[in-house]
Amino acid sequence: MKNLDKKLRLLRLAPSGCCSRIWEKFGNFRMFEQDWIDGLTEFNLRVYPNGTFNGIFKYADNFLIYEICRKGIFKALLPLLLFFKAIYLIRKYRINVVHSNDIYFFGFSLLLAAKLCRKPFCISIHANHLKRDELDNSFIPRLIGLTFPARYCEKIIYRYANLILPIRESIAKEIACPESKIRIFPHVFDFEEFDKVTHVDAKRLYGIPEGSPVIVHAGRLSKDNYASDIAGIAIKACGSDEKVYFVICGNGPEEKNMKDKVREAGFEDRILFPGGVPNDVVFELRKQCSVSLCLMAGFSLIEACAGARPVISYDVEWHHELVKDNETGFLIGENDADAVVGKIRYLLDNSEKAAEMGRHARGLAVERHSPQNVNKIKSEIYRELLAL
Repeated sequence: MKNLDKKLRLLRLAPSGCCSRIWEKFGNFRMFEQDWIDGLTEFNLRVYPNGTFNGIFKYADNFLIYEICRKGIFKALLPLLLFFKAIYLIRKYRINVVHSNDIYFFGFSLLLAAKLCRKPFCISIHANHLKRDELDNSFIPRLIGLTFPARYCEKIIYRYANLILPIRESIAKEIACPESKIRIFPHVFDFEEFDKVTHVDAKRLYGIPEGSPVIVHAGRLSKDNYASDIAGIAIKACGSDEKVYFVICGNGPEEKNMKDKVREAGFEDRILFPGGVPNDVVFELRKQCSVSLCLMAGFSLIEACAGARPVISYDVEWHHELVKDNETGFLIGENDADAVVGKIRYLLDNSEKAAEMGRHARGLAVERHSPQNVNKIKSEIYRELLAL
């Protein structure tokens, strides 16, 4: 008989990030609370194998963060070290569900540890990895230049995981495993935190004249986020409208190339690169901009919709789930910069329509990603795993 009162003691692995980077980006650790489900969770342990220190950070009495740090040649041994550490942590903290956000070497190590300890194992999938690797061939880990070892680990994980948890419907269609194992495990977004009034005048902060339309992009400046297209679109839009400004927030490997293009075009004064921007400033930019530009986006697409401004995205990956063409924004064919510029112009010329689309974008984001709605879904999934 299933024990419906069984409480969740979760170990969750996040392959990227660590405490210091989270603090640097958000200024708080509230994102950890997304793993906590009232009435179900009893203990939470989040593991970062690419940390900046070795040891435990105590977020709360029943919520710990465990970081592993290895440098140089020892970094190659991290998956093996994680395997032994995971067994130790599962036994020490009486973990009853193991959840990995990595589908390659770290995920494989965690799968082995979970099976050895006879605990249910699930895996989250946060992107279309093949598409991302096509755009920037460093997305899938390589061993001596080959993706085969990582893809083989992925295949084994899909076969032996108890549940596969893509964060959106479009990813679910790409997974090579039985449909019966797939559950949608959506992102949760803290709208309450987003809506806090910070009294930041984003335009004044960046010296943008009052009344000037602002187009905002916030995200990693990399090939897989179409960084080159973003720069090209900004240049074309500024060339056709002397009042429009772009604020392109974020850092990344393509940042220098983008700045060089803008400098050559002579628009440094209207296409701004503030670098890594505090979260409260990004939130205000989302609320105060005319249009949010999200050519390729994950979590940042939800953030853009939360700002109640229309969103323009390429018609790739999951964007159609939030960007409903001509309802919450516009979906544009991949690499069609002229069409993007045309839709920006349309939205700037039709402010009432833009405001209506923004309201619809916000409503759809709340419906799909509010903590209240998402936690119900997560609770059902974890209860299913606890019953195994």
